[in-house]
Amino acid sequence: MPHVIYLAIGFPPAEKSSAHRMKATANLLCEQGCDVTVITIARESWMREYGVDATLLNDVDPRIRIVELDLSRDDVDPDIRTYGWFRARHPKRWVKHRRRREQRPFPEPVFGAWRRPLERAMLHIHDAKPASFVLVSTVPYTGLTAAWKLWKVRRVPYAVDFRDAWSLDVIGGGEAFPVSGRRGVGRRRSSRTLRGSGVSTNRFEITMRDAIQLSPSACGLCATGPTCRLQHRAGGQTRRRG
Repeated sequence: MPHVIYLAIGFPPAEKSSAHRMKATANLLCEQGCDVTVITIARESWMREYGVDATLLNDVDPRIRIVELDLSRDDVDPDIRTYGWFRARHPKRWVKHRRRREQRPFPEPVFGAWRRPLERAMLHIHDAKPASFVLVSTVPYTGLTAAWKLWKVRRVPYAVDFRDAWSLDVIGGGEAFPVSGRRGVGRRRSSRTLRGSGVSTNRFEITMRDAIQLSPSACGLCATGPTCRLQHRAGGQTRRRG
């Protein structure tokens, strides 16, 4: 039975719209005979943001193992008793400095600092029970580095569920920001990760169309539109899997 590690930050019981997509994906993998391990963050962390709906877990296949990491967003902590002097007196400056620190490991605001913990968790789970495949659902995009790390050191193939476009304007189409400059660093790293993946899926046809146009080598297996048809590129040929 193939072991699939599914990095899905937003998995139930997080009260997010993405929770339904992630739940359905994990359940489908189980139905297809996979041994699934989901990596997400602790439910207490969601209490600071979107909230928790424990009933979402009722429809999660009981065979799925859920690993909750002790990661959270300190910038949305409502307990002012934990604030230091600088944060209490200069909240905007505190956020500005924090955003700079967060983007040192990976150029994504808020979540960049999660890079090392996500990479360590992925390696730890794989070493305890070797994975046959890794699926990463963005956001956060920092999760891409975990899949890339496992591929580099353990040669585990991976796929990217590119459900939220970072570098693409999903409203007007085209680029959200250029590949050059500081913001382009993250886009270049994302493109490198996508080029190494076997699968890339997306919610929006316009997004996938623009993604292929802007980075034609980044997509190996693509699902677009409501029918979720899969296009597999092998040796220059394209096959459709309905």
